[in-house]
Amino acid sequence: MEKINFEDLPSTDTPIDSTNLNLLQTNVENAINEVAESGENYIKFKSGIMAVFGTIEANANFTAWGSSYQQELAGDYFAVPFIETPFLVLASTINVDNTYNYASFAGTFGTSKTITGIIKLMRPVAASTGKVKVNYMAIGKWK
Repeated sequence: MEKINFEDLPSTDTPIDSTNLNLLQTNVENAINEVAESGENYIKFKSGIMAVFGTIEANANFTAWGSSYQQELAGDYFAVPFIETPFLVLASTINVDNTYNYASFAGTFGTSKTITGIIKLMRPVAASTGKVKVNYMAIGKWK
């Protein structure tokens, strides 16, 4: 990364011109795109941030819980462990032929450096046929 030493006016040694702005943009893009390592379902950035991706699929088995229905999915181990509990983003999959049942997320329990934890799904009506599918992305520190 090339360093730009900006100076206050009246100095004109480092003007804010297109050359310096382009260099600044290039420096930022290079820093963001510096990949230290990648593999199946993970990317480690040199900054110490890691993203891990995965999918959990199971047969639908929603059971009554008050006026709604719930199902718990066993956790999925991350492809590579984090050094602290990551931020977890979940997305439920549904398709037009109803192979997968739609569900909302009630929460995760037991997320740690190595596993998503149990994922609790909720829906307004029962479902005992088909499947449920959850895609996840965990973002956190690897170093």
